[in-house]
Amino acid sequence: MEKKKYSIEEVVSFLEFKLESNTATYDQEQLYVDYKWNGKLKRNYTLKKTFKEMKEWS
Repeated sequence: MEKKKYSIEEVVSFLEFKLESNTATYDQEQLYVDYKWNGKLKRNYTLKKTFKEMKEWS
């Protein structure tokens, strides 16, 4: 089974979509804000959960 790899742009776009549709969790919102401030996505549980959500959507 091959793992799906997502680019940073894809993850950020997904987070923006969730924020615009008011379906993002507080942690996803903080992940997005941290990215906008620091220019990097922190590898943590929230990012891993977001990857899982993206996989379910595709």
